Amino acid sequence: MTAERASAGTLPILLRVIAANAFITGSLCIVLGPDFASVLGLAPASIDRNGVDVNLAQEFRFMAVWWFGAGLYLWSLAARVRTATKELRIVCALLFASGAARWVTFALLGWPHPLFVVVAGIEIVAPLPLLWLQARMTLADVEAPPNSHLAPRSAPD
Repeated sequence: MTAERASAGTLPILLRVIAANAFITGSLCIVLGPDFASVLGLAPASIDRNGVDVNLAQEFRFMAVWWFGAGLYLWSLAARVRTATKELRIVCALLFASGAARWVTFALLGWPHPLFVVVAGIEIVAPLPLLWLQARMTLADVEAPPNSHLAPRSAPD
């Protein structure tokens, strides 16, 4: 198997793993609200329903719906990632920015549970290999002869 074919198989799988994470965590955050972290043991169970600020709770669920929606988008992007360079770049820029925003919070408020530090690190680092894999796929398309096993498959008419 060539490196280009490996990239063609790996990138959609990685995008679907990220999408599945968004489905699962987004759904849990929508249902559980701000109690999400304490239910999973990632934060103290000190939040009671009367003590949660309604502004925080509604914003948390609002953002959870967007995260779930990002999962839907990533799932659909995985199927067409070979030609969706602009879309993947936007997703990677947003992923990097979300990680950077977490690090700003750490600097301002202190360290969270170690899992969130790991997630923030992944969000900073992951965009580069995703873009690299996609670039290898598109480069293979440019260099492959039309009847090659590396050439992109055209959609049926």
